[in-house]
Amino acid sequence: MNSFKNKNIIVTGASKGLGKTISIEFEKLGSNIALIARSRNLLDDLKKKFKEKDKHLFYDIDFVM
Repeated sequence: MNSFKNKNIIVTGASKGLGKTISIEFEKLGSNIALIARSRNLLDDLKKKFKEKDKHLFYDIDFVM
């Protein structure tokens, strides 16, 4: 039984490092992922690795306070 299948997941820092690894693993588990990162280019590269590209949301956002 897969408890993450069709669950909604938000991952920040999704374009590299741990965030990228977590995003890839949740995609393998069948989760619906909102990926947030500062780099559009790195997000586009990651999107190419996903099987169900249209199932996920990819946002390039840079937060400033």
